[in-house]
Amino acid sequence: MRHDMNEVRLRRPDIVVLIIGENDVNADTSPEVIAHKIIALGTLLHKKYSVKHVVLCQLMPRFPATLRRVGVSKIHNRNSVATDKNYKDMYCQIAKEVNDIVRSEVSAYPYLTFWDHNSKFAFDRPQVREKFRSDGIHLSPKGQWYLYKSLRGALLNACHKISHKH
Repeated sequence: MRHDMNEVRLRRPDIVVLIIGENDVNADTSPEVIAHKIIALGTLLHKKYSVKHVVLCQLMPRFPATLRRVGVSKIHNRNSVATDKNYKDMYCQIAKEVNDIVRSEVSAYPYLTFWDHNSKFAFDRPQVREKFRSDGIHLSPKGQWYLYKSLRGALLNACHKISHKH
């Protein structure tokens, strides 16, 4: 992370678009803690590194195949043990809660925007699975294209917000 912040310091961007937080989603970390860490990073970028606008992207879905591919058989849940079968439900529930918290709280920060990928990566749509590779985490070429289009929209939206402040 220190290297990334040095890049921000050197390049001095007006806008930073963050796709973060997904690796923090586990049953031992509350959605509130994850959401507030994401918001805190956006605030740090604005206040310490003079980034004019920070876009916080939604956490995207993951799939049960993820665990089998990386050799993880169990994930500890707050109250029980989650297996491959219910990993997706556990991950998606926490990720949705994180998204909801970030979405509702960024309105208090004029320099932050929550970016929902406009249903391109909706948790409850069956066709979203085809946007991921077989490992359930990494995007397929089709998914990369949809993410590119969404991020382009996020950047244009942030540019619009910056231009209307001045």
